[in-house]
Amino acid sequence: MERRQARDSGVRHEDVGWWDPTPAPDGNMHLGLKMERIKYWLTAGATPTDKVAELLGHAGVLPPVPQAPTYKPRDPAFDTKWRTLRSK
Repeated sequence: MERRQARDSGVRHEDVGWWDPTPAPDGNMHLGLKMERIKYWLTAGATPTDKVAELLGHAGVLPPVPQAPTYKPRDPAFDTKWRTLRSK
């Protein structure tokens, strides 16, 4: 039988850093990390979530996460020009 707990059940995880996703007036997003504790937990077998792994990759703790290729739709005007030139 699975035991379920509420998110705020009193079980506390260790805070090893913070991240402010809102850009500051200088245009940068700020990140604070407790490097020693992060390295300890990674060597103890902790696995970061996808977003945390991405942030740790930016900080140089983990290898950078490969980015998925971005889809750029073709310009329909270019396609139309090509068809009209070829049909003449």
